[in-house]
Amino acid sequence: MATVDESTWTPDQLCCALQALCLFLAAVLARPQIWWHILQFWVIRLGTVLHLQAHRWRNDELQSVVQERERGSMEELEEAKQQAQTATHAFNAVRQARFDTFMKAFSHISAGIDRIFKVAAGLLASLHQVMLCMAPLYMLVALQI
Repeated sequence: MATVDESTWTPDQLCCALQALCLFLAAVLARPQIWWHILQFWVIRLGTVLHLQAHRWRNDELQSVVQERERGSMEELEEAKQQAQTATHAFNAVRQARFDTFMKAFSHISAGIDRIFKVAAGLLASLHQVMLCMAPLYMLVALQI
């Protein structure tokens, strides 16, 4: 004999099953006391199953609401991740451009710095020579005052 899972029955199916069972037992047994005990047993069982079924239906409704909210939250999360990734790429592009500009300027300066120092050193040496030559003139001018 195959077993049936009563927890998946609808309330109408359960009531019909209870009525059929009560009629069958009343007809076959024809004993009111036994029928009354069986009826009490099935009413209690029916109440328990209906109680559990109501909770199961409510749980299914809540799960669908939670899944819908979770789906919306996941969409918002993916959108936020995409915005963060776009901002990160833009920041890295600006940082790379600044680095490239700095390196270009550094290369330009380092390529010409030897020549600049040699010219500056030559100018300083020339200026020093001129000052040495003019030192006696400054002394004569200072003494005449």
